[in-house]
Amino acid sequence: MRSSLALAACLVACATPAVRAQGYDIYFGASNTTAPAGSVVTIPIQLQNGPQAVTGFSFGVRHDAASLTFESMDLGAALQAVLPGSTPDPRFFQVNALPTGGVTVAMILSADSAAVSLPAGSHRIFDGKYRLAPAGTSATLSIAGDLGTPPVPVIIDLNGTAQAPTVTTNPRTMTVTFCTGGGAPFIRGDADQSGRLAVTDAILILDYLFGGASLERGQPTYTSCAQVMNVDGTTGMGDVFVEDQADIDLSDAIYLLGSLFQQGALPPAPFPECGILLTGTAPEFVCCAFTCPPPQ
Repeated sequence: MRSSLALAACLVACATPAVRAQGYDIYFGASNTTAPAGSVVTIPIQLQNGPQAVTGFSFGVRHDAASLTFESMDLGAALQAVLPGSTPDPRFFQVNALPTGGVTVAMILSADSAAVSLPAGSHRIFDGKYRLAPAGTSATLSIAGDLGTPPVPVIIDLNGTAQAPTVTTNPRTMTVTFCTGGGAPFIRGDADQSGRLAVTDAILILDYLFGGASLERGQPTYTSCAQVMNVDGTTGMGDVFVEDQADIDLSDAIYLLGSLFQQGALPPAPFPECGILLTGTAPEFVCCAFTCPPPQ
């Protein structure tokens, strides 16, 4: 099995000289986000390419090891859609976590077929999962090409041609702000933060639980106010006495759809207006930020 270093070297050494093309980059899906101290935050990693399709890549992500702990690098919807069986060939996919605060990633989409590729466009290729320290103020992540020994470069492979990033406007540094304290007001069940319950909210909960869509509208809720998605307000899946991340499950989407279409019970407070829960919430589950509708 090749290491990510060997894969990255292959992307460079086996490729022809770089082409002069516009619009190639690996970057973060946002320049900042907010999450509760102690929680797991999702960091979307994007790939932009055009006009040529991408058949492989390598990159690194540096992070502050004192504030963030790397947990996993999950395939984004774009890669799931193009890879046979929605899974990478383990011979040509490596994720290496570094003890100094970083992770390197290298992938060749297919060793057998150039048709397995990401077409021109902007693609969410990974969801990096990081656990925030129990206390802190902020942490920074950055796309890097100097991690590992030898360093794993930021390279995009265009069917045998190595292309370095050409875009300078996309965010290649991301700040995670820790939130603590009493939390922000929110409406339970309103996962798309529209001010009302809708089918979209149930879809976003299912995406949060099972992935596959990586819906952008859900990201503010996924990372900054996950408690919204515990629609039935139950406890006991984690800590028996408080709401926490383990309490979000399939029953919440079913409960929400029942409220909408079967005259089922409505979500418990805070609902139907924005409100703050001061008790009964695990510190890492506190709502950090939510868009409340303007007063009527």
